[in-house]
Amino acid sequence: MGGCASVKQDDLADGGVTKASFEALLARTRVIHNNKEVMATVPLKGIETIGLFCSAHWCPPCRKFTPVLADFYVEYKKLDPKFEIIFLSCDKNEAEMLDYCKKHADYPCAKFGTVEKKELVDIVNAKGIPALSIFRRDGKLLTKDGREKVMSGAAEVHKTGWN
Repeated sequence: MGGCASVKQDDLADGGVTKASFEALLARTRVIHNNKEVMATVPLKGIETIGLFCSAHWCPPCRKFTPVLADFYVEYKKLDPKFEIIFLSCDKNEAEMLDYCKKHADYPCAKFGTVEKKELVDIVNAKGIPALSIFRRDGKLLTKDGREKVMSGAAEVHKTGWN
């Protein structure tokens, strides 16, 4: 139940998801944030741009990219405090996910094995991991290739934007 299989989205609109469906999904998603389980709306309060990050501890490219993303996140949050990432674990069980979360920055991790986490993974619709898709709060997809943007650095992304 924790996997990251791609599924077709039936409510895609303008390269994203409908505002109502995206907001409703985020409103019912539980995340681990600051070592507590909370609703995603808590760490997403005031956030305008959301990254959905699919990764797993068993994946060598993920283990290579995750520290880069963690450093980027810390630097980028200083430039744009209205940005947040939600980690969507593709690990095989919750213990693996929680261990891997320790290697991340302090962004929220979607609760393992929930329908909502699976729906968020389905929205990303990645062909492989690691995958980072960036959305506006209203569900509009800015880029499916957030990974490439992250590699260009926080200052460059802040200057040129996500799309």
